[in-house]
Amino acid sequence: MEIDLSPESIHKLAKTLAPQIARLIKHGEFEEWVTTNEAARILGVSPDWMRRKKDRYPYKKGEGKQAHILFKKSSLIKTYTQ
Repeated sequence: MEIDLSPESIHKLAKTLAPQIARLIKHGEFEEWVTTNEAARILGVSPDWMRRKKDRYPYKKGEGKQAHILFKKSSLIKTYTQ
């Protein structure tokens, strides 16, 4: 199966998806989740500190036996800018 990656096809796809993505973001249905390391980098703390203080921030566990903790990026940024 060949995928058309011409500039015209990409532009058409972007025009189709952009309104749908904007609607998801506006209604809070699209959230970016980041790893403990990325969360620590955003806040300027150590990953170990993030793991110990995880209850201060919205988080969820990833899937699998060795599930990682994932933090809601928008909440971290809001905390950092306050």
